[in-house]
Amino acid sequence: YDYWILDVPSESKDIRSYLWTGALVEQHYSYVVSLKNKESLYENYNQSVRKKIKQANDQNVSVFESTDPSELIDLVTKSYERHGMKPLVSEGQLKIFLMYVLELEQARLYYLKLNDNVIAGRMIIIDNLCGYDLLAGSDDSKGFGSTYLLSSIFDKYAGQLEQFDFL
Repeated sequence: YDYWILDVPSESKDIRSYLWTGALVEQHYSYVVSLKNKESLYENYNQSVRKKIKQANDQNVSVFESTDPSELIDLVTKSYERHGMKPLVSEGQLKIFLMYVLELEQARLYYLKLNDNVIAGRMIIIDNLCGYDLLAGSDDSKGFGSTYLLSSIFDKYAGQLEQFDFL
């Protein structure tokens, strides 16, 4: 064979044995968070994440579920612009895609509001006992919106789902 592709579980981080055999390794990551134990979630957050969660808790924030993707489209567009990039598809194309996805029973769309302004949004897909991150965006000068929204989603599904995969 000229090459082979090997998918290994996310827990397998040691690739030295492949390197020792002369294999050329190109690693790709998918970050997976265990949601089996709600109590250990917060303990596993690093100090920066805990600080952002505390900052958000000290503000007037609220998380809500929605079926309207228009705010998410706006947040995704702003996220791209903030990084000096253009979105891969037009807002119209993104709306068509997201409306189609929202027709699926497994799709969920969550937003975070700060003082009546939506500052973060995230669409996830739930399949069997796993949640998958599909699309996220934020417009958050405070720096905690996306982190707080994600931790709220983890809290909601901890104990119900086994893991959350960022694809």
